[in-house]
Order: sequence, then C-alpha cells, then structure tokens
Amino acid sequence: MVEAGPAQLIKELFSLQEERIKIYKQLDQAHIVYLDTSPDYDFPVFRQVVHDCTEEFSRVSKRVIGIEEQFREALHKTEIARLIRDVQENEQSKLELTGLLQIAKQRLQDDPGDMIQDEVTQLKHKRNATISQIAELLQDIRYEAEDFLT
Repeated sequence: MVEAGPAQLIKELFSLQEERIKIYKQLDQAHIVYLDTSPDYDFPVFRQVVHDCTEEFSRVSKRVIGIEEQFREALHKTEIARLIRDVQENEQSKLELTGLLQIAKQRLQDDPGDMIQDEVTQLKHKRNATISQIAELLQDIRYEAEDFLT
C-alpha cells in the first residue's frame, strides 16, 4: 500500500535532506565550541550534542529508507529507489568522514604538525567530494522524478 504519492515522497525526501544539513550545522558548530574549550575539553557537553545529532540522523535515515522502499516496492520506480540508496550510502560516508575530520582537527590543535595538517586537508577533500556526489545524486533524482513533479 502506498502511503503517499510519488511527488509527495520526493518533496519529503528533499525536506529530509534539508534537515540533514541543519543537523550537520549543529554538529559542526558544537565541535567549534568544543575545540574552544581546549586544553581542558568539555567533552560531556559535546558528547551530548553528538548523541542528539546521531539520534536525529537515525530518525531521518529511517524515513529516507522508508521512502526508498516505497519507490522500490509499491511504486516500482527502481531507478529512483537506487538513487535514494546511493544518497543514503554517501550520507553514511559523509558522517564517518565528519567524525574522522573532527578527531583530526582536535589532534591538530593539540599537537600541530604537517602530517596532521595533511590528514585534515585530505579528509576535508574527501568530505567535500562526498557532498558533491550527494548533490549530483539529488539532481539525478529530480531528473528521474520530473514526470510526476510537474
């Protein structure tokens, strides 16, 4: 049984992506504040923000997976479902890279050096490439959904 039409599902998907962006902004801002508490880092406060953001990411991901399943199973739009799955996989990579980048930034702050700076630069590059890939996938979804969005 289809809970919503394809146009509604696509609109919800893009709304969920906007939520993800807001959650990342919260996480990044909390990390900046956390780094400002050096050298006696206020880890309990940061850990709570990470926990809250992780729960929000999980909620969003579950709903996106539900949308993917509706496109695959109820609507038989396998190409859109595949693209949504690819977005999910890239979002998982982005989250992992964000965590690694935060750890590297703290290490760089605590013990500045070229090797750690190179690591930070590489992680930023990988994360930016992942963000670009997500944007391309979302554009592909728009293209595939064009028929029922107009």
